Amino acid sequence: MLKGFRKIQQDIEAVGIIALVLVTTYLAMELKIFDRENLITWATQGSQASQIEVIFVLVGFLLLLVFVPISWVSAAAAIIFGLSGIRYLVLAATASALVAFCFARRYKDRFQAVFWEKYHRKKRKKDLEEIYEGLESHGFAYVLFLRTAPVVPYSLGNYIFGLSYVSFKDFALATLIALPLGQGINIYFFDKALRFGESPGDALVAAGIKGAYLLIIFLWSRRSRYGLDHETP
Repeated sequence: MLKGFRKIQQDIEAVGIIALVLVTTYLAMELKIFDRENLITWATQGSQASQIEVIFVLVGFLLLLVFVPISWVSAAAAIIFGLSGIRYLVLAATASALVAFCFARRYKDRFQAVFWEKYHRKKRKKDLEEIYEGLESHGFAYVLFLRTAPVVPYSLGNYIFGLSYVSFKDFALATLIALPLGQGINIYFFDKALRFGESPGDALVAAGIKGAYLLIIFLWSRRSRYGLDHETP
């Protein structure tokens, strides 16, 4: 009976993976989700659609699962919803992070080489071994640092953490702390920048807040033992 249950579980997981691949293929072909300009255009045109909040969360969730930069999704949230886009972006990004982490942890042996190749496809100053050593040595503090600083791309980082020694609790807590703060500042900046002509002062304040946030991260990295090598978030 136990073997039968495991077989059903494996079949369900296989169907889920196939469904994700098919949905991703559709989004890539029809919505061209890996084209930033096309994604922003879609967001602008769809801003008046009914139930756009639900659609945005679901699409954002899928986009972040397939490594679309979170900065693109943040920009779309600012365009569609303004400052209220923070809540929808955080919801989509948090759900995506938890699912990606669990997927990587569940299929660690099967997909470790895939994510390793994905990470090192681009030349980076920090390799995965160095990141894993930092996670093992510093624990939650290093997880929070990596979630806050633009060291590892957000979407890819979700899988990288799942392959590491990090506990689900530490990963979830660090994400819930860093994500609303960092992306909240980003969406605030995008929203005010889009309305620069209406209120230049607000746009300058937003730019100052974003600059101060990046400066704090930089100073944190200089005072810590972690180091900071910037990547696209």
